[in-house]
Amino acid sequence: PAGHWMTWLTKEELLAYEQYIRYEIIKGYEFYPSCIIYPFREAILQCFKEKEKYDKLDFRYELTKKIPNSLYGTCYEKHKTGEQWYTGQMFNPIYAAIITANTRIKVFMKAMELDLPTIAFATDSVLVKGQGRPKSHIEMGDWELQAYGETIILRSGIYRIANKIKTRGMSVKTELNTPYGNYKSIFCYMEDHPELVEYPINSTRPVSLGEALTKTKKLSIKDTNQWVNFPYKININRE
Repeated sequence: PAGHWMTWLTKEELLAYEQYIRYEIIKGYEFYPSCIIYPFREAILQCFKEKEKYDKLDFRYELTKKIPNSLYGTCYEKHKTGEQWYTGQMFNPIYAAIITANTRIKVFMKAMELDLPTIAFATDSVLVKGQGRPKSHIEMGDWELQAYGETIILRSGIYRIANKIKTRGMSVKTELNTPYGNYKSIFCYMEDHPELVEYPINSTRPVSLGEALTKTKKLSIKDTNQWVNFPYKININRE
């Protein structure tokens, strides 16, 4: 973002960005560890080695890919039931903030290294105008070129680059159900109806226990595992 705002940053972020921004430290906290331990390193390395054994369509590829993300998620995940927040035994927001910050630094530094007009950042990727320079051999933590071509970005997580389509929050196994018929993707829907500004979509799926407990204005515990339509709209002027 551009402009002036107040936020929390780690020291590593300030050191990485200081030549590109002006900042004022209002207050801060710094600690010095007596020793450095990497609690997830062995598990992550093992998962990475396992992942490389399988094709991307193999369920074991996705499984070994998601386990490291889940390990990181345990550090910041929390759930609210009523007025009470609940966390797991591995809850550690400081460690989670450090991991998140260091990841953002890597994404930012990669964008600067490419020296191409940056269009968007994601959690672990950067979208630029032009073609990057992929490596022939990829090690853990390296960058690889995922897609290159004409691009349409509808919003974060929903885009098309050449033939690669990402539709976060939408089913990829079934066609989109709309008042105008079924479509393979939101982009096919938009191409068929370019006159629309809002694109209504029907999402029929079973209600989870968590939804039944939290969305008490619309659902009850009796709705658990019942198939319910959750209609929504995508507005191309607001996304």
